[in-house]
Parts: sequence; C-alpha cells; structure tokens
Amino acid sequence: MVLRTLTEDERSARASALADAKLREVEERRQAEEEAQRRSAREAAERAEREAAESRRKAEEERHRHEDEAKRKAETEAKKRFGEGEQPSAARPATATPAAGAPRPGAPASRPGTTTTARPGTTTARPATTTAQRPGGPAGRGPAVAAEADDDEAYKGQPPSPPTSPARRRSAGA
Repeated sequence: MVLRTLTEDERSARASALADAKLREVEERRQAEEEAQRRSAREAAERAEREAAESRRKAEEERHRHEDEAKRKAETEAKKRFGEGEQPSAARPATATPAAGAPRPGAPASRPGTTTTARPGTTTARPATTTAQRPGGPAGRGPAVAAEADDDEAYKGQPPSPPTSPARRRSAGA
C-alpha cells in the first residue's frame, strides 16, 4: 500500500488539530490540578473539623467523667456525714419508717371516719380529710366563710343576698 502525499491544506489542518489537542491537554491538566488542590483543601478542612469534633467529644466525656466522679465523691461524703455508713435495707430497724396504721409520736389522734393514704416516696401517711371534717369548713376557712360557701352551693343560679355587717348581726341576735 502506498500513501499519498498530503496537500498543503491538509498539512496545515493536521498541524492546527495537533496544536488544538496540545492546548486542550494543557487546559485539562491545569483544571485537574486546580480540582486536586480544591479537593485536598476540602479534605484538609474536613479532617480539621473531624479532629476538632473529636477533641470536643473527648473534652465533653472528660467533663462528664469529672462530674460523675465529683457526684460520687459528694454522695460518699454525704453518706459519711449523715448516714454514718450505709446499712443494707434488710438490716435497717423496722422503726425507721412507721407503719401506716401506727400513729406517729406527738401526732393528733385520728378522727373517726378518716382514712390514711400515703403518696409514693413519702415516709409518713397523713389522714385524708373531707371538707365536712375540717374545722372551719373547706380549705380551712373560718366558719362564716365556710357557711357562705355552703350557701353558694345551695343557691346556685339565684341572685346573691346583700352581705350583713357585724353590727347588724349583733342587733338581730339581741
């Protein structure tokens, strides 16, 4: 096979295509280098962020560890000061918490018709009372206020009566 000789136009086209390819290759190489620099800068920033987050996490864990240690020390110190040594719950005397049915020393005698209920977490039970059992009526108010509250309950929806003054009450009773 015999190759023919290229014309001048073909040679110039071939040379310009070769030059364009070289320029494209240089441009692509430059863009690849820029991208590599951006990528390495981004990776360095991410690495620095990870290291900072890791150091913050370690500092936080260290702070929690110190807080837990201080809390344990405070609890043991409190036990030393107030508990004089922690006794197991089975070895504690039965008098540590009074029974629900047993009256407390110095407590008033229970009234008939009252029940005792204890809230969870409390050591003593208080008698449950109703408003009729309290001296002075509901919420410990005086007898006159309690009577007015009872009247309010009885006469709901009716117009209120005018209040009486203490002088008028004395003259009416005398």
